Amino acid sequence: MLPDSREPLVVVTVIASDREATDRSLPAVGRVHSIPDAAPASGCRFLRERSLCTMVSGSSDGERHKDLSIEQSTLRGDMALIRRYGEAHPEAWVELRYENEPTVRMVAVFAGGDVGLHEAALRQLVLHPDRLEVRASPWPQRRLEEIRAEIHEMATTGEPGLFGGWGTGRGKVNVHLRADGERVAARLQERYGAAVDLTVGFLHYPDCGFGDSLAPPFASPDRPRLEPLPQELSVTTDEPLEVASGANLASAIRFINEGPAEVVVRTNGHLTAVVIDPESKEAVGGYSGAQAMPLIRFSAPTGGSVEIPLLVGTASIVPGLGYAVPAGLWAIEISLALGDAGGHRTPPIPLNVTP
Repeated sequence: MLPDSREPLVVVTVIASDREATDRSLPAVGRVHSIPDAAPASGCRFLRERSLCTMVSGSSDGERHKDLSIEQSTLRGDMALIRRYGEAHPEAWVELRYENEPTVRMVAVFAGGDVGLHEAALRQLVLHPDRLEVRASPWPQRRLEEIRAEIHEMATTGEPGLFGGWGTGRGKVNVHLRADGERVAARLQERYGAAVDLTVGFLHYPDCGFGDSLAPPFASPDRPRLEPLPQELSVTTDEPLEVASGANLASAIRFINEGPAEVVVRTNGHLTAVVIDPESKEAVGGYSGAQAMPLIRFSAPTGGSVEIPLLVGTASIVPGLGYAVPAGLWAIEISLALGDAGGHRTPPIPLNVTP
């Protein structure tokens, strides 16, 4: 069911925002989202962490993160000066952020015809002019905020769950839609043009590729295959799994323990499935929304079972399939963190995706 060719998966370096950027800039992950309830006061709904994020790990990455934090901390005074200057010129001010590659620097963005004048003024103002880069944008921040407010109104009065995130950043209004939101994306682009940056499910709109979006870890062909469940452990569902293409399904599995000891499954309150091709076992999609990450354990006693909530998403990670896993007979695979034994995977469970 998979096409023969695929576009490459791209993971990019995160770019910090102008709000506490030092604390939120990670060198090894791409643009990601977080829980909307954790949004900053500006109303930004495009945030920084979700369960599919590839976290920084290993001593070299940790040292790199520490080095970035130290370098950025030396520029905090200049960042405050630049921000105050920008706020004093609201007709032209867009945003301020750190960028870490190839070197750590401050990037100030202005709109209008006087970008050169603003750059000259800032270079006289800051202590580290060699670490300053000034860029032009077609839209000032106040216009982007107007667009963001209009999209906020659409999102909060329209279909629940269709909008996954929205907020300003990198000189645009960034909008994340559920995998069945292609028509809404088309309307937003028609209305706002290049002032909005759109992601539908996992894929950038309208090019239907990863672009600057984060390719989830399960999309990597090099991802390690988890061990199958031990013979004494199994899972089942109370009813067949069925979901509309592009939509999400909240269901449950029953985890059965026929072994000699209690088994604890570590979750964030539910399990999240990956949609796979039932023939090749390759991942084709999953859940693209934000998730909270508390540690919630489910215990299956010896000779017993426990019901665990299950979340199934149908956002495509294969550009050739489109933004959503299309209708057809697919399967899901679930990763289980069992006590201290590490990760295991379930056998494929049938999934019927409807039009």
